Amino acid sequence: TSARGIMRETIGTHNTNLVAHSIDDLDQSIYRHIEDWRGYSNGTVTQVIVVESNKEFEALENTQNYIDEQDREWRVVAPETVTPFMKGLMSNSLSARLREKIWLLEDLAGYKVYGEVFVTNKYGAVVAMTGKTSDYYQADEKWWQEAKANGIYVEDVTFDESSKVYSINLITRIEDESGNFIGVLKA
Repeated sequence: TSARGIMRETIGTHNTNLVAHSIDDLDQSIYRHIEDWRGYSNGTVTQVIVVESNKEFEALENTQNYIDEQDREWRVVAPETVTPFMKGLMSNSLSARLREKIWLLEDLAGYKVYGEVFVTNKYGAVVAMTGKTSDYYQADEKWWQEAKANGIYVEDVTFDESSKVYSINLITRIEDESGNFIGVLKA
């Protein structure tokens, strides 16, 4: 074996170990963020807003028709347009706290950590958001269904049309204090 061959093997092994270590660090970081958002989901403001929204939707005569109508109206406006209905969702106390949280994380990290964060009720309707989402109804999305069924869902790196950034989406199921499904949070 030549010195060149030994050097290639050594460099190859070193690089493989470096990549494996980097992937482990990334995995740990992702799961720390997931646990942080899961804890946030149990907070009083999140619980109150989501439970209240679920009660309002339960009282509707035809919940799915209402959601479908709002979703249609949401999608027909230009992406930069924010309707009064959307503004109401973006200005509630949970939305304000979500924005504060992502701004704090950005200040601490020195870069934008999250493009957007939003919360849905158990029907898949957006109840709070840091910025306008691409649509109102989320329960038809695979990530929403997976988080509802399994507790969490982590997507591969994708380009997010709503926030206009490449990201890894972290989705967590929101439960009430009895462990019942009440909504989903996506960051």
